[in-house]
Amino acid sequence: MSYDLNWNAKHPGHIVYMIDLSGSMKRTMNNMRIIDTVMNALNRLFIHLKSNITYGKNTVVEYLTVTVIGYNDDVITLFNGKTAMEFKNFCAEAKKRGYMFDTRQGGIAEPHYRTFMADAFDEAARDISNWINTQKANGITTIPAPVVVNITDGEPYEGNDVDAVEKALTSANKLKQISTSDGNTLVFNIHFTPDPNVSRQVLPSIAPNDKYSKFLFEASSIVPPRLLDSAKFCWPDSNVNGRSRTMITNEEDAGKLLQFIVWGTSTGGAVDVSKVTYLEGLEQPKRR
Repeated sequence: MSYDLNWNAKHPGHIVYMIDLSGSMKRTMNNMRIIDTVMNALNRLFIHLKSNITYGKNTVVEYLTVTVIGYNDDVITLFNGKTAMEFKNFCAEAKKRGYMFDTRQGGIAEPHYRTFMADAFDEAARDISNWINTQKANGITTIPAPVVVNITDGEPYEGNDVDAVEKALTSANKLKQISTSDGNTLVFNIHFTPDPNVSRQVLPSIAPNDKYSKFLFEASSIVPPRLLDSAKFCWPDSNVNGRSRTMITNEEDAGKLLQFIVWGTSTGGAVDVSKVTYLEGLEQPKRR
């Protein structure tokens, strides 16, 4: 498994963003609701991606498709397998209305209820399997490994009578087994919230001791060789190596949240983290 295919029009890639929409995402951190910080980071990334797939005014290179899944007691497909052109149009419409996904009361992405993370991993697995089958039906046999980026502020929770952590791990592992000739699906996990009882972990190579951090470790992929250099660039103080996992836990810095999302998105060459020296300025597009 090489994980070395660059996404292009001949063999486009696919990425799924999973967003925790449970009630705890309404909590305030750094003077902003957690959900709003996450959406702001995605907005910056989406604007940058839009600039990368667009040449001139209207020429779009179809080198990726995108799905966005929200989850609480339900799984909400916010953005379903959009092509590059559909993605570009969505970004233009989002700019006009002032937001990507409506997180206000009554909105489709309003945070509430519990955290059925296993169901979201299962939905990502269905989405990716359908995408792979569609690629094959279109005669595309060289298919890049799909990417999933999961963003949460807490652990899976379905009620006290369910071991939601173990259930989510089972689903995550099944998701990671979906493969193409380029490699298995890569799963990145971001725990965006401070917990005084848990130490911050960035791309660890040894499973942490506490139950939730260990879950994130086991639910995450091993950092593929092509991302090792960019990981060391982004987190020079971390001991990144060939056993490191694609996870970050107990992060509370909005800039680092954005950095990790961008890094996961860079897997197929959609963005180049090493050339983005000021991540908060992603809205300023860089030419490919």
